[in-house]
Amino acid sequence: MDSGVGIATDGVTFKYYKGGAWVAMEGSVSVVDHVYSVVFDTTGVDNGWLDIRVTAQDKLGNEDSFETAYFVQNGDPVEGQVVINLQVGWNLISMPLIPSDISIDVLLADLKDSGSVAQVVAWPYNVDSGKIVEMRWNGAQLTDITELKDGPGYWIEMTKPSVLVFEGTPLPEPPMAPPSYLVYAGWNLIGFKSQQPEIQAKDYLGSDVSASMRMMFGYDAATGFYTQVTLDTTLEPGSGYWMAVGTNGT
Repeated sequence: MDSGVGIATDGVTFKYYKGGAWVAMEGSVSVVDHVYSVVFDTTGVDNGWLDIRVTAQDKLGNEDSFETAYFVQNGDPVEGQVVINLQVGWNLISMPLIPSDISIDVLLADLKDSGSVAQVVAWPYNVDSGKIVEMRWNGAQLTDITELKDGPGYWIEMTKPSVLVFEGTPLPEPPMAPPSYLVYAGWNLIGFKSQQPEIQAKDYLGSDVSASMRMMFGYDAATGFYTQVTLDTTLEPGSGYWMAVGTNGT
């Protein structure tokens, strides 16, 4: 939601739909470059799909609202299970666990059956060309992407809100070594392989990649805007990020 210029926002209200009526709920707002990012407080709300309305009002009494669907999962996450909310339009996601089955047709089977997923886009690095290359999947004629792995980020376009649920593990089975992920000079579409919500970018990237990092962005699917990430930013499980680095690293 764009806050506009010249007229200050006077207040923002949050409501969720229950029993045929909109019910007030708590939330918070941050504004960067006239763009709102919102966080919903779902304490006490039943788990499952929730329709949420956010309304901003300026000092002249003008209002602007948007509605979104959100999958609520209060309480501790189920061990070995990933739940990723997907909004209508583009979502930038990654695999916070190593999927038990990395086949894209298996992972997206429910989304494909419901007709909610339009396409997936990846930007892997091509060693031969020395550049990132675009790859696409749409479940039909475009099948460049056959697997969804931990490590990279993926764009997924949705025609209606849904949720991606899959099983996985934090580490590979023995005797395989713990995973590490290469990044290359320039832009990289990376993931965040962790279910821990309190990890800063500098701790996840490590000292060498952090020192080489030039710029990093996340994406807010609810607002449709990029969000700038610093080394002190807390990364979000299930999200993907564009990151530019000056040198190759791991």
